[in-house]
Amino acid sequence: MGHDNERATLRYQHKSSRADRVIADGLDALVRAEQSRDEEDGDDGPSGVLAPVA
Repeated sequence: MGHDNERATLRYQHKSSRADRVIADGLDALVRAEQSRDEEDGDDGPSGVLAPVA
């Protein structure tokens, strides 16, 4: 990773994992909001349907 020592590498990884957690929590909140909005609308939509991948 280009770091001069193990200590710098560990510090970077720790900060990176913290940022990953923030991103994951944000995405989770978006998904939950969309799901609750779908439930309120009574619209099942395409949720749960597998889409073909080319």
